Amino acid sequence: MCVTFPARILAVDDGALVIDYTGRRRRVDRRLVPDVCPGEDVLVGLGQILARLTVDEATLMASDMASVTARPSRSPRDGPDPPYQEPDRSG
Repeated sequence: MCVTFPARILAVDDGALVIDYTGRRRRVDRRLVPDVCPGEDVLVGLGQILARLTVDEATLMASDMASVTARPSRSPRDGPDPPYQEPDRSG
C-alpha cells in the first residue's frame, strides 16, 4: 500500500526538496515535478513529489488525513488500556 500525503515545500537542498508534513521535515525527490518551488503545496508519495496541489486541495487532504488517523481521546478516568489477550485458537 502506498500512502500519499499533502506537504508544503520549505527549501531546495542539494537538488532535493525539504518538505513539511504535520511539523515533520523530510527530504524528497523532485524529478517527477522538477519545477516546483518553496512555498508550494504538493502531493508526496514514495519519497517523490507526485503533483502540485492547490491550497484548497492540500487543506482538504490534511483534514481528511487527520480525521482518519485520529485516535479516540481517553481520559485518565477511563483507566489503563485493557491488557492484550491472545486470540482463542482452540476451535
